[in-house]
Amino acid sequence: MPYAAVSAIVLTWFRDLCGAGSFDELLAGVEDVPPGSDGLTVLPHFSGTPDAPDARGAILGLTLGHGRSEIARAIMESCACLLRELLEPLVQRGLSVDCVRSLGGAARSDLWLQMKADMLQTPVERPACTEAASLGAAMLAATGSGQFASLAEASDAWYAPARSFDPDPELAAVYDDIFGRYAANCARLYGAPGGR
Repeated sequence: MPYAAVSAIVLTWFRDLCGAGSFDELLAGVEDVPPGSDGLTVLPHFSGTPDAPDARGAILGLTLGHGRSEIARAIMESCACLLRELLEPLVQRGLSVDCVRSLGGAARSDLWLQMKADMLQTPVERPACTEAASLGAAMLAATGSGQFASLAEASDAWYAPARSFDPDPELAAVYDDIFGRYAANCARLYGAPGGR
């Protein structure tokens, strides 16, 4: 099962580095930056990858004209690229992805969820309960105690979406270009996308 060693923690690192008091403060102005982050590409592999533990993160294409908003957006786009990179082998093996559910702190950002939907060209859902571990534990307990016959039944009963973000087909080519730049830089630095 594909997974990422890091993802949204890179944005937390950048927030702390910038001395921003909150994510709202850090992300102020990011919506005004067009997709592609004015040519910036971030490789979010700050802690290596499962296949290349020595891989390191990078911020490529920096100029004196770039500021905090462009870098923050490039980090967010890189996490969307990483998600696409992780899903591609599943899709290539014939699995269909009709919807992606986003959890944790990153799921609080409408902008980020929309970026993911546009990058994947797949709807991205924010669950009503973003505490997946707690909900999963409750489902296991309810199934184990006989309240539900299966985990699938528990999930059908207790899972509810809060909001869905539909992809903008007009941005598909733009996000394909962003992903292509990400993959090319991964190949250049690591020898393969994401160090794989």
